[in-house]
Amino acid sequence: MKKIILPLVALLMATTNLMASDVLFKMAATTSSSQSVAAGEDLDLASYYHFYVGGSALVHNGKDAAQDLLKSGCARLGSKTTDYFQITLPAGVQLQEGDVITINGLGTETNTCFYLHNQPLTRTAAYKASMTDFVASYTVTASDVLNGNNVFYVNYGDNTTYVQALTVSRANDKVSFYSFENEAVRDFESEGKVDLGNGLQVNSDGASTYNGIKAVSGKPNALFLKGKNANRAAELTVSGACKVEVWAWAASTSYFLAINEGSYAQPSEDNKVLALTEANVITKGEKSFNGTGEHVLYITPSGGFYIAAIRVTETGGSTPTGLDSEEVKVKSVKMIENGQLVIIRDGVKYNAQGLIVK
Repeated sequence: MKKIILPLVALLMATTNLMASDVLFKMAATTSSSQSVAAGEDLDLASYYHFYVGGSALVHNGKDAAQDLLKSGCARLGSKTTDYFQITLPAGVQLQEGDVITINGLGTETNTCFYLHNQPLTRTAAYKASMTDFVASYTVTASDVLNGNNVFYVNYGDNTTYVQALTVSRANDKVSFYSFENEAVRDFESEGKVDLGNGLQVNSDGASTYNGIKAVSGKPNALFLKGKNANRAAELTVSGACKVEVWAWAASTSYFLAINEGSYAQPSEDNKVLALTEANVITKGEKSFNGTGEHVLYITPSGGFYIAAIRVTETGGSTPTGLDSEEVKVKSVKMIENGQLVIIRDGVKYNAQGLIVK
């Protein structure tokens, strides 16, 4: 992949989250409510978290009395001997070496931890995910007990910590994923064109009621876009043909989100990517684009829209030969030599992957 330009560094850093990775599992709190769990019972988190790509999660109360295992919208573990999270990945997905599990937490202690395992209530130092500034991360190894599992457990660490989000990601240079829950809340106001990192830029023309990173009660922090003009559009630079998936919500079902390829255009039926059937509910929309070379997608709403996450998947190269699209414009000759495709350009031979043939 030449350039799908979007950041997610270990998915939950304190800057815009982007990685050249696929997201295998992602849950983020979407409520501000609290919930008591009866002794010995499980609380299914489906009603309290948004599961972006499938899978499920529950929190178990192993105490002999009821306790609140959901407070202010975030699930928590209250005891190392009784409570645990059970995370089930989407069907057919198993952890493998190199996968990264990231936990976004809240609490009074910034440097606590979690213990990960294939068994509940198991706290082993080798599977400790230490938390710094409320972010804990663990990378699966070839020999550890998590490898090959579709289900794993998050066990209590040193202090009671609330889980705001949990993500499992896998390196994939054809997929990039944006997430905004850890982006600092701010209005872009008169900043002009705000660079959120590696190809994502947001235009802002001066009003605090327009674009910015917003906090909404019961939802993850989100990129807020408002206004139907080029001076308030988000610009996403991609390379070649791709599929774009967007998870977003708005206060009215009359609003929709549009993406136009190559140039700015007013939101319309032709460029609509996400329409809503329910207000204030995170909803997924997707659309494929067939551009070649490096080009810009212009994202704009018909009304105020909150974008929680964006995933871009490369679906086809702009140059099947493996050469840059700019280079292919130069006259070249294709031929078969020793049973292999060879491209001759400016007197130099290249194979189908764009490598020089000697």
